[in-house]
Amino acid sequence: MNRLNWMVDYFGLGTEDKVLFKTPFTFDVSIWEVFGWAVMGGEIIMLRSGESNPEKIASVINQHDITMTHFVPSMLSVFIDFIKTSRKTSEIASLNHVFTSGEALKADHVNNFNDLVGSRNQTLLYNLYGPTETTVEVTYYPVFAGQSYSKYLLVDL
Repeated sequence: MNRLNWMVDYFGLGTEDKVLFKTPFTFDVSIWEVFGWAVMGGEIIMLRSGESNPEKIASVINQHDITMTHFVPSMLSVFIDFIKTSRKTSEIASLNHVFTSGEALKADHVNNFNDLVGSRNQTLLYNLYGPTETTVEVTYYPVFAGQSYSKYLLVDL
């Protein structure tokens, strides 16, 4: 509950938010996707299949006005590449928050995201971190549009 309450308070989540649930139950990130909506009073939209299909993800974001989602960094990269080549930045304009965790977040991922989505849609990107022993992320790093990053983003501990 502490984690969910922190997300609601820190990110200003509320009844107007819609979470895209696409993370497998076996990945601890699914905890906030499954239960976060109950704490904030928002909605959960389930992606029944296609969690590695960027076109389907973009379509669901657009169709349901999703305001937040999570990607492992490697999938974020695939998603951003799809958005760039398909020129569908406007279709994901409803996204307010994108969270990443589970892998090292490379500067290229951040810079591409900020150039394409962050600066155009004002979507905020957050790199979260948490060791397996904590079950979920325990620290974060906000990634701001308009800044250039090199190598990897490290989360301050």
